[in-house]
Formats: sequence, structure tokens, C-alpha cells
Amino acid sequence: MEKTLFETELDHLHRYDRCFDECRHLATQIGGLLLARSSVMKGKVPLQPLRSACQETFDQIKSQRASLDDANSSDQHALSHIDRAVSLLQISMDALSDDLFSGAESCKNALAAAIRELRFAASMTPGLSMVDLTCACCALPDADLNRKSGPGAIL
Repeated sequence: MEKTLFETELDHLHRYDRCFDECRHLATQIGGLLLARSSVMKGKVPLQPLRSACQETFDQIKSQRASLDDANSSDQHALSHIDRAVSLLQISMDALSDDLFSGAESCKNALAAAIRELRFAASMTPGLSMVDLTCACCALPDADLNRKSGPGAIL
């Protein structure tokens, strides 16, 4: 039985979503690798399993991206952002794999640029989103700090 247009589009969206999610996951893994090699964590976390996990995720991304070659022309702009993100994630991984200490700055720069590309892709594609952790805190908002009574009031 031949797929309907709806089923074809739904399948494409699922593949697109998986590729995007894997890119986000890899960005998180690279961030974890950066943290693990920091001076605070030095020697406390084995780095090789983290590197292997990054490479495995990257291989999955390449496979998933290859499955999106039949994308609609309307998706090409967002896919170009994902492609740039994938390239930058590779640069970020390569910077750390050469020398953990000297490659940190170039790794961070490439990782930040990759995250920007993923944000661009998410902003133009329904169903994709980046998690914004800039306000991820259990503290009261600044406006609530001036309250004199109530839960969490500063007395």
C-alpha cells in the first residue's frame, strides 16, 4: 500500500525531529566532556567513555541526516542550519580530541556557534525547540525578593 501524503510528511517530520534531537544531545555531551576535563573535575571522570559516546551520537546524526535528503524545498533553509550545526559539532569534538587542555577554547567557540545554528533551525521549524536554561533556577524572581511576607520571603 502506498503512503499517503500525510503519512509521508509525518515520517519526514519524525526523521527531522530525531536528527535535531540527536544534535541537541551531542551538544550536551560535548558540554559534559568540557566539564569533565575542567580543572575542577580533573582526573575524577574518565574521558574516553565520554568521547566514545560523542562519536557514537555523531555517527547517528550522520545516518539520520542522510535519511533527510528527500526533504521538501521548504525545509532546505532549516536543514542548512542543521548542516552547519553538525559541522560545528564535529569541529568542537575534534578540538577536544587533539589536546584536552589547548583545545578547550576552540571547542567552546564551535559549540556555541553550533547551538546558535540549532536555535535558528528551531525558530523556523514547527515542532522543534531548544531548551532555554538561562532562567532555570529555583530562586524567586527579582520582583519577589522585595516582598515582606509569604513563602520564601526575606525577613
